[in-house]
Amino acid sequence: MKILAENDEILAFLVDEHSLISSTVNSLLIKGASNGITIEVTFSLMYSSQIDKLVLVFENVTAYAFNHDSDNAFYNVESYKLLAVQQGYYLSLDPYDECEKVDERDNDFVIASRVKAYSLTVI
Repeated sequence: MKILAENDEILAFLVDEHSLISSTVNSLLIKGASNGITIEVTFSLMYSSQIDKLVLVFENVTAYAFNHDSDNAFYNVESYKLLAVQQGYYLSLDPYDECEKVDERDNDFVIASRVKAYSLTVI
């Protein structure tokens, strides 16, 4: 894996051709350890000419909630929020709205003190 961006750099990196819009979530891995929880989300990007698979690694996770039921496809990203917040970084893959703030009605979210983006495969 090649690191592409981390923390505040990710906010500028995940736009235009590296946007998560219309991407597909391939996997969601939650790891617990003595130093905290890490969540890795692997995406297939739709619009990137350089990156096929992108992995976001959220470290020192303070909160998360993901929901799935078998009546819905797993998992196409139609909209998302990625924000710098007081606790670190916030990603919602099913936001209530697209405003630039956390909303308690957002779904499928993670909050972590650090986040890194990696390229899993390069086209």
